[in-house]
Amino acid sequence: MLGAGITGLLAAAAASDCYEDVLVIERDTSVGGDVDSDARVLDRGGVPQYGQTHLMLAGGLAAIEDLVPGFTADLVALGARCADFGEAAALSAGSVRVANGSFDLPIVSGSRDMHERVLRSRVIGSGSVRLRAGVIARELLFDPGDQRVVGVRVSSPYANDEEELPADLLIDASGRGTRTHLDLAAHGYAPPREEVQRIDLRTTARRFRLRDTADPRHQRLIAIVQAGAAGDHRAGTALHVREREWAVGLSDYGRTHPPRDLAGFRAYARALPRPEIADLLDALEPLDAGCYFRTTANVRRYYEAIDRMPHGLVVLGDALASYDPGFGQGMTVAARQGRTLRTCLQEHSRDTGPRPLAQVFQPRAATDLKEAWDNVTRRHREITGTPPGRVPAAIGRYIESLLTAAADDPGLSATFLRFAHLTRPVSSLFTPAVVWRVARSRAARLRSAAAPTTERGKA
Repeated sequence: MLGAGITGLLAAAAASDCYEDVLVIERDTSVGGDVDSDARVLDRGGVPQYGQTHLMLAGGLAAIEDLVPGFTADLVALGARCADFGEAAALSAGSVRVANGSFDLPIVSGSRDMHERVLRSRVIGSGSVRLRAGVIARELLFDPGDQRVVGVRVSSPYANDEEELPADLLIDASGRGTRTHLDLAAHGYAPPREEVQRIDLRTTARRFRLRDTADPRHQRLIAIVQAGAAGDHRAGTALHVREREWAVGLSDYGRTHPPRDLAGFRAYARALPRPEIADLLDALEPLDAGCYFRTTANVRRYYEAIDRMPHGLVVLGDALASYDPGFGQGMTVAARQGRTLRTCLQEHSRDTGPRPLAQVFQPRAATDLKEAWDNVTRRHREITGTPPGRVPAAIGRYIESLLTAAADDPGLSATFLRFAHLTRPVSSLFTPAVVWRVARSRAARLRSAAAPTTERGKA
């Protein structure tokens, strides 16, 4: 297993049902403390987005509980909060906030450090899974005929001490720095087609503590998400971490980093189209000086389209597709792919059949990520004003109308949020009943807008 992040830990849990020995190798020498330790890791070199706000969507939480039962309970024991997103969160796009309600979308708060800490405590050392930190994967090893990956050559970060580790199956969960596509090309395989959408997302993140005198409504919240709207370069997310601790991230698409100083940070939040994050910040006191992050591209590699793949290799997580972390879908997609990996391993006898496991797994993994990828890339085109094409543009206009209608219609809000949390497919937004309700709402708004003009005409 290459990588001990969330993707690697979940894939290790999936593989442990089928393999007697699962070795997870990780380039970072420090990957965090024990689950009951107060020591926290707020930055990891191998995970550039580590310190940003991370929201585990309902679809991801269900997949993780399937792979690692007890994950939610362990987070709650650390001070996280579990609730229905529809009741404990505020989601808005531009100036429109969708209606709240009981939508059966359970989410759990917590930082990236807390998520990984709980997963390590549940996965590493339980049965067949081991962790070896401070090790860099240098290149994949192939059999003499280049038909199967048989291991990986590794070394420590700062020494010339290479070592070959044999493996029946190598799982690439190494994230954005993956080299698997390069190793495949070096051994005569066609590299996967790569789709790159250039973005310039600049995020400033800070940690805060909720004051004891804060409004009770803030004490019940788990998340506030201010998504960017078409033509609007600003966005923000505020997430409960544990007990009275919050993490707030403010983002700007293609302009400049939001200020890190407290006054500037609060002023930027106040300039967002909705006041919820700024109002929360008024009830918070800072715990750190903040940090900057920058994301320059959404990247997708189409391994499922390669005609020939070796035995003994699969790729998942950010090594397969990495995108804007502000959408909060990366961890959820990784969890779904981990569950898919377990199913494929159970069905295909640990990649011992005539057909490489990758030819079974990669198309299914692509299905797990497709709707998240399509949604993120479409939204980026809208935010930046890039022509999206006729069909994506029509979908974008329809979803904008749906969100506007969802401000007053909890049923439409539930429909959209279930899609956004990856518990329902995008087709659920286009059923006849949903389309009719969106059209009815739009017609009512048009009649309301025309009413003053009509009255003046009569006068």
